[in-house]
Amino acid sequence: MAIAHSANASGQTHDLLDHLQKVAQLASTFANKFNARELGHWAGIWPDIGKAHPDFQKYLRTCETDPEKRHRGPEHKGAGTVVAFEKRCELLTFLIAGHHGGLPSKAQLKTWIGQKASSESTPG
Repeated sequence: MAIAHSANASGQTHDLLDHLQKVAQLASTFANKFNARELGHWAGIWPDIGKAHPDFQKYLRTCETDPEKRHRGPEHKGAGTVVAFEKRCELLTFLIAGHHGGLPSKAQLKTWIGQKASSESTPG
């Protein structure tokens, strides 16, 4: 099971798929007030899909066993940012890229996506 967050004080984790579905449902409900239900759905799913990466899962599991390791984990926003970019959804591309750290400029975003896409396609 992939998890969305390391264990809380009670030792409970949150299943990643459940997290993505619940955030998507909530975001789509809020966005529906602006006639943007589908946009809200993807705004709830894409930002955290990178958490499924084995490196991020390893980081979360390490935090469970060694709380002193709770610092910035591996980047997880890149996967969703690239998906939004490939789907030509510029608004969500900016939203996802900025969800940890602030919104980039359009030029910064294009450069970052280019670097991210080429590093993902490079083996090992």
